[in-house]
Amino acid sequence: MKTMLSKDKKVEKEIFDLATQLYVRLRRVAGRVIDVVYLEHNQEYAQEVVKLALTSGDAELHRLGSRLDAVLSHGTAPTQIASVKFVAPVSAMTPVLEDMPSPAQKEEVPHHYIGALR
Repeated sequence: MKTMLSKDKKVEKEIFDLATQLYVRLRRVAGRVIDVVYLEHNQEYAQEVVKLALTSGDAELHRLGSRLDAVLSHGTAPTQIASVKFVAPVSAMTPVLEDMPSPAQKEEVPHHYIGALR
């Protein structure tokens, strides 16, 4: 299903991310549930969700609603996050065999019935 609010993939992702964050926050704060997929496809519904977030009185909902409103009105993502590439240190990539437990150490509970509950 194609997002109809934008043709740009970055904007689509931004709308989806903000909608899911709004979903979680609205559910926690106001006990309200929104339809994230429908928000992506319907401009009027998206504006109503923004209105709901802005009038909720919660600072985090207000921030998320403002960001979603900016994305919807401008058609571009207002904040660009630089991609970060994680490089693990060499010592983290090679397993240490001495730290691995032996089969005798793994077996803490005998595998037979001892006649009583512990």
